[in-house]
Amino acid sequence: MARFRRLRPARGDPLPPLPEGCFALEDVDKAAGELVRSIRSFRPQVITTYDENGGYPHPDHIMTHKITMVAFEGAADTEKYPESEFGPAYQPLKVYYNQGFNRPRTEALHQAMLDRGLESRTGNGSKRWTDSGTRTAR
Repeated sequence: MARFRRLRPARGDPLPPLPEGCFALEDVDKAAGELVRSIRSFRPQVITTYDENGGYPHPDHIMTHKITMVAFEGAADTEKYPESEFGPAYQPLKVYYNQGFNRPRTEALHQAMLDRGLESRTGNGSKRWTDSGTRTAR
């Protein structure tokens, strides 16, 4: 198993390099094109993704957000994604950020676990939140 790496730089330190082949290094337009093809084929009314912080943040989750947003817009864009290659244009109605982590939900889950005499997998979740409301790495 890979050793844990900080997801946020400490005092301006640069982030460590991402491992070759990880999703966070994918070409956004290429990956979005693959998702556009799926959107046009399945024709969903709603698409879900991580928020722009990737949930807690995580480089692969942040890339998921970027690719999803490009594909959401691109599914109806026949100039960028021609119908001859990606299928008939289609625009989903909505996109939801449902994979985010938020402080109140994390704290409520932590307390509910303790109230039931169970070990909380979040630890003391509130200690890992920044003032901006985003999570820091453990």
